[in-house]
Amino acid sequence: MLIQFGSMGLDTVCSAVANGDPDGVLPLEKLALLMQAAPTEDELAAFRMWEGDTATLSSPEAFLLQMSRIPRVEKKLQCLLFMRNYFGMCYELQTILSKVQQAVEQVRSCTTLLKILALSLASGNVLNAGTARGNASGFNLQSLLKLSDIRVTKQEPKSRLLPRKDTDKGRLHASTTLLDFIAASMIEGAGDGAIGPVLLEPQLDAVGDASRHSTEEILTRLETMQRGLDALVREQQRDEEEREESLFAKQIECFLQDAEPEHAKNTQHAQDVELSFYNFCEYVGEKSTSPEDSFGALWSMVQSFDAACLRMHRHSVACK
Repeated sequence: MLIQFGSMGLDTVCSAVANGDPDGVLPLEKLALLMQAAPTEDELAAFRMWEGDTATLSSPEAFLLQMSRIPRVEKKLQCLLFMRNYFGMCYELQTILSKVQQAVEQVRSCTTLLKILALSLASGNVLNAGTARGNASGFNLQSLLKLSDIRVTKQEPKSRLLPRKDTDKGRLHASTTLLDFIAASMIEGAGDGAIGPVLLEPQLDAVGDASRHSTEEILTRLETMQRGLDALVREQQRDEEEREESLFAKQIECFLQDAEPEHAKNTQHAQDVELSFYNFCEYVGEKSTSPEDSFGALWSMVQSFDAACLRMHRHSVACK
């Protein structure tokens, strides 16, 4: 492991750990190595009692001896690792929050999706006419997943909303599921002048990204960062109590001047996105759950619709 530090020298490494690495000589990968090689509690106790000649020690033993002389060496390494990772963690969280917000805005502004939802509702009401499910004014997102399960029969339908046998255009005749029929109807509605099929994925790409994240994940990320900041404050206070001029404490103080306002900004951003997502759930008639659930159901429908749309488009081209 020591060979990874090249010509840096043990004194330089241990001094950097003890003083908060003010010169930045310990990048993230070297801090991770030091964390793995940090002396255990038993090793710390043994080296603190050792009074022999250091010249008799091997390089790894000499390294552990020097590390054992750093107060709370493991805590200091954890603090340094957290400080190196912190702003990357902030960027990852901000990316997730931005994707959720973008997904909300895409769904609200996507006229194609609104047309598909309206057609799905109208089709469902025709199919359920005369039953307790007929004349519905809306449906939940999970119901969208059932569109590809509803098969179109060959029986002559009473409504022109559903495809007839040989008298309808080729695209509608090829429909085998309700989702196929809806896709074909969207193609028919776009007219012969439309270039290619009407696809949702390009218009709702953020929905796919947002569906990979949960409310719990966002909260966990915020809590992890808060715990890390709290650990820094505790180590800063301990070091100031033990050493009159603590360079490690000063490094933490400088770091916190930027990190704490950033955390407050991220917390507010998360609260704003949470409210936006809550309003989105009300907008689509869903209980406020998690982006993973609500956007996950919608994204599955988007992918199924696009597959149906491509299938209907290919059939349309073949029939010309």
